[in-house]
Formats: sequence, C-alpha cells, structure tokens
Amino acid sequence: MLVTKIDRLARSIVDLNSIVSSLNDQGVTITFLDNSLTFEPNKKDSMQTLMMNMLGSFAQFERDLIVTRTQEGKQWHRANNKNYREGRPKRVLNDRYKHALELMKTHSMREVMKMTDISLSTLKRIKKQAREEQQH
Repeated sequence: MLVTKIDRLARSIVDLNSIVSSLNDQGVTITFLDNSLTFEPNKKDSMQTLMMNMLGSFAQFERDLIVTRTQEGKQWHRANNKNYREGRPKRVLNDRYKHALELMKTHSMREVMKMTDISLSTLKRIKKQAREEQQH
C-alpha cells in the first residue's frame, strides 16, 4: 500500500499505529512516499517505527492546533458579530436556479441536471431552500 504522507493515513498516533499494525498483520506492506518509510509484515525496524511515531505525533499536534484555532475563531465571531451563523451561507436563488426549480416541476432531477449543467447536490439544496423560503 502506498501512502503519500503519514498525516493522510491518520491524524492520531493511536490510530496510525493501529492501522499500520492491522495492515501488516494482514500481510500488507505500507510505504510512506514522503518520508521513504516502509513497514513490511513480520519485519520490525525500530528506527522506522520511531520516525513514524514522531511524524505521527506532529500530525496529531497539527490537527489539535487546527481544531483549537477554529473553535477560537468561531467563539470570537459569536461574541463580536450578532449576525454570525455557522455553516455554509445560503445560496442566492438566481435566475438560473429559479429556472431549474421550474424545470423540476415537470422533469426528474437527473434530467434537469443534464439540461442545466447544475450538479445534483446543488439541485437538491436549492429545492430544499425554496421549500424553506415558501414556509416562511
């Protein structure tokens, strides 16, 4: 199994060790391309294990910092912006989306997707948004 970077496989040192051990137990060789580390079944290399654990610890530390900063940013915005709303902003129902909504009255979503070149997930989202706006 080829993995580009250690932090792409796991952001927790516990998970990283568990995944590598589990895959090795199943006979899978894991190679981390970025660090030139290879873990083969039934072959223990203490130096490689140390390097993996160090790099895995940095990945976990980086993840923890991201979570902390994100939470601090949300907390600051809640305190300083009375209109703060978490999540994706609502999509504006422009003429293109309104046209797609009209088409959905007589066509399937997949047909409308092909006709308008609007993704299925966007069609579902604007349909839901239009329903919510009608209720208010």
